[in-house]
Amino acid sequence: MLTSAYNPKNQEDNELFDTVCNFYRGVKQNSFFALLDTNFDIIVIDKLSPNIQQVDEEGIIGKNFITGFKREKNRQLFVTKNLADCLNNKKSIRFLSVLKTRKPGYEMLLYSYSPVINPFTDNVIAVLVQAEVPVVPISMYRFKERLKRNDDYISPNREYFGELKLTKREKEILFLLFHCESRSEIAEILSNATGKEITDAAVIKVINRGLYTKFNVVNTDELKMIIRKKGYHMKVPDSLSNEFIFRVEEL
Repeated sequence: MLTSAYNPKNQEDNELFDTVCNFYRGVKQNSFFALLDTNFDIIVIDKLSPNIQQVDEEGIIGKNFITGFKREKNRQLFVTKNLADCLNNKKSIRFLSVLKTRKPGYEMLLYSYSPVINPFTDNVIAVLVQAEVPVVPISMYRFKERLKRNDDYISPNREYFGELKLTKREKEILFLLFHCESRSEIAEILSNATGKEITDAAVIKVINRGLYTKFNVVNTDELKMIIRKKGYHMKVPDSLSNEFIFRVEEL
């Protein structure tokens, strides 16, 4: 029997809970996941997640997913509210999360909280937390409202672009170009995030004279292919946002 704060509603739920835990312990761990009991204590976690989150792997089993980790206040409230929503309303919740303290390359993740329900009793016996790196453009609807500037944030020394020397503005536009539908939308997001007026013409100039030349391409489609291949679409520039989190249906 598992030792945890889990308080089963009946023996049938308890037996299924043990079965589910043993299943996740035994599956090939090629994805990011954590299985929580109904008190949100971590019962099973994959081997990759602690490294990606840059937390100590020792002692992570049994930690409470809500109170056991240091989070900014807004992120803490978001996690608490949505885990409760998942448990109490038996609904799956998906959200986009950017956090610069994760291992480079994994700052942007698509998360899901899913209730594990006993089909015979209709009780939620656990919550499955999963994460994946997004591989398609995210919608920019409301994204510009979520981006924020944080001048106090000091970026770690990271280099994603090999030998290329990209300006701050080129890195911003490289990320936004993949996700936005137009140069005007890029200009609007940059203006909102930086508090300065960025024109469509300024964006076009950076793309045509800077990015096309440095990446040795002649059109946007070719540039987007490189962005996707190299994973630049997942590297949110620090100047746009050091952290944000919101549900997928809000996009």
